[in-house]
Amino acid sequence: MDKVKRYAIYLLVIAGCGGLLFDFGGTIIGPALPYIGPVDENPGSLGLFTTVQVSHLSSAVVMCAALACLAAGWLTEKLGRKLMMLISAAIAALACLPICLVEGNYPMFFLGRAMQGVAAGFIGVVVPMYLAECLDANSRGKGAGMFQLLDFVGISFCSIVGFVVVHTIGAADDAAVSAASKSLAWKTIFWSSAAPAVLFFLGALGLRESPRWLYKRGLSLMRISQQRLASAEAMKNDEGPLYGGIMKSLEREAVRAREKAEDFFKLGYYSLAANNGETKAKEILAEMVAADKAEAAEKTALTAAAKGDSLFQRKYVLPFCISLAILVCNQAIGFNAIQYFSIPMFMKAGLSQATANAANLVVWLVPIPVTVVALGLVDKSGRKTLLKTGTLGMVVALVGVATTFLMLEKGSVSTGAFAGWATVAGIALFVASFSIGPGVVVWLALSELMPSRIRANGMAIALFVNQMVAFAIADAFLPWQKACGYAVIFYSLAFFAFLYFLAAAFLLPETKGKTLEEIERYFSRRD
Repeated sequence: MDKVKRYAIYLLVIAGCGGLLFDFGGTIIGPALPYIGPVDENPGSLGLFTTVQVSHLSSAVVMCAALACLAAGWLTEKLGRKLMMLISAAIAALACLPICLVEGNYPMFFLGRAMQGVAAGFIGVVVPMYLAECLDANSRGKGAGMFQLLDFVGISFCSIVGFVVVHTIGAADDAAVSAASKSLAWKTIFWSSAAPAVLFFLGALGLRESPRWLYKRGLSLMRISQQRLASAEAMKNDEGPLYGGIMKSLEREAVRAREKAEDFFKLGYYSLAANNGETKAKEILAEMVAADKAEAAEKTALTAAAKGDSLFQRKYVLPFCISLAILVCNQAIGFNAIQYFSIPMFMKAGLSQATANAANLVVWLVPIPVTVVALGLVDKSGRKTLLKTGTLGMVVALVGVATTFLMLEKGSVSTGAFAGWATVAGIALFVASFSIGPGVVVWLALSELMPSRIRANGMAIALFVNQMVAFAIADAFLPWQKACGYAVIFYSLAFFAFLYFLAAAFLLPETKGKTLEEIERYFSRRD
């Protein structure tokens, strides 16, 4: 294997490891909840936090990720993709310190969870951007697939950590396990979250900076150089030593800016050549120059076209509202909350902590092969078909789980193996349905749906709304469960999943095989 192929694989794997870290920090609290949650909900727990506190600690990651997303784009443009990846990994690794070094201190624990959220928010923006900018057109699908797959691998690894801790240190509901061992158990679980962060940090050190970011920096400096030269040229006819000194200073600044720009252009070329080879790098560089000119022309055309063109026309409002409705439904089904609280849920249905951890591991291994299948189908079966299939499957799964808990609450069945494994089967179907539909389709379809004039800002608003709905559901989940029981919760989530199905069936147009311009014309024709 030659040097170029080795680096290309290294780039794909290490940047893809950002996916491993993306959901790890948020999900890792799940295996720890039986040790730190309220005693009335977790028999044998140390009772470090109340139900409300556990809800806030669980949802803090989602809230802080949403807020971090708002700043991530600006910071990534200013600092570069590689440095932002290193910063994200460092924050994720250091988040363990306030969580584990201070026993049961709620403000410090919350700080650590907030840091994990900030790291996730940064990673969710910078890693997909880095992969898109470094990989050629034939490899970008692999990059997106690697990120998504390793995201699910990270969630599965959280389950593995919980499984190993229960079987080596002891379960919270085991009377023979001491308080000291339980304390060691939950701290070990959180310390494990530093492992993927350190791995990602060390791996990212060996990555080159994004060639497109380097190219943009070079263009920016070249424009500064041209501006300084133009200012100096304008002063040639001015008399006096003061003007002469200013002119020479401007010329020196122009030379320095041009030299720095040339250095950035060289670094960008070397970065492209590292994983594409020199011949391919020259072709991609020529495409980047052409794309830059085309983008400038497109901006000019859009500005001209936008004159007198109101943003409140249906061709803008309708796709934006559809996108927003889809994203609200995407989080209203409670995927994040189920992801965080699945182990206590299985225990509530009748499984022991050890068995619940084993079941949780099986459940979160399901999305890995399902995602592989879905990635192969998305350009064949279409976005709409997969989304309808996935949402319908989620409705069936959630109704099944809700009915199981309703029977438990009414005494029709008793807590134990039957109810526990019925709940596990329902959650496994829910996760599989999400993976084949919303997990693969939503962001691809919505990025295609947004008109070019509002795409950047529209997607930023949509992502923020998406994260805030996830925060609201996760934050309310445990108090809601304590007040109403799991049956009410899962019937409610099933209702939202049904609304999601209706939105996918009747609101979302099929975008498979259509250019972005064709999709925009589809909404224009409906004016």
